[in-house]
Amino acid sequence: MLPVQITFVAFVAIIVVVTATSSRLGKPLGRTFMLATLLSPLAFVPSCIAVMKIADQVRFGVFQYAGVDAIWESHVRQWLPPAAKEVTVRQHRHGFEAKYTISKAELDAWHDAQWRRSDGRAANQRKAPEKLSANRANRVMEQWFAEASWSPLTEPWEYEGPHASNGAGSMIWFDEAECLAYQRSWYW
Repeated sequence: MLPVQITFVAFVAIIVVVTATSSRLGKPLGRTFMLATLLSPLAFVPSCIAVMKIADQVRFGVFQYAGVDAIWESHVRQWLPPAAKEVTVRQHRHGFEAKYTISKAELDAWHDAQWRRSDGRAANQRKAPEKLSANRANRVMEQWFAEASWSPLTEPWEYEGPHASNGAGSMIWFDEAECLAYQRSWYW
């Protein structure tokens, strides 16, 4: 949506500037405005694509932050516990993976708050955090975090957050001994 908004604003500005400039150059004002307005839709889609490619380079990739407050992307910030520190985010179009440090008490408090905030509207039922076997922990690492090349968590607990009816939600794997969490969140 952002590329469309940026392109629309840019095209309106271009039409205004071209029309204003044409009257100073002695060109017919109405004809210039009509020509610029009619040509704009032809260039709109290619311009949106170009803007999207530029925006994607800034928005997506691997980013490191001292804490959640430093994250400028609201889609990421709202899905992370505010107490998280030393945050690494692998952001993509439909979600992100994150690695951060946090205490068990802070994670539990945030997780409880997420479920309270869902106010019974979650598409899934709340489950208690579950300690994963070494085999299952390895499968999680291979499935969700292989590209990140993060060290496997030794004794992770799995936290499942509330999921929206459209599938948006998050999972957290937490190693209490290391105070280290890996999170996978997705949104549409």
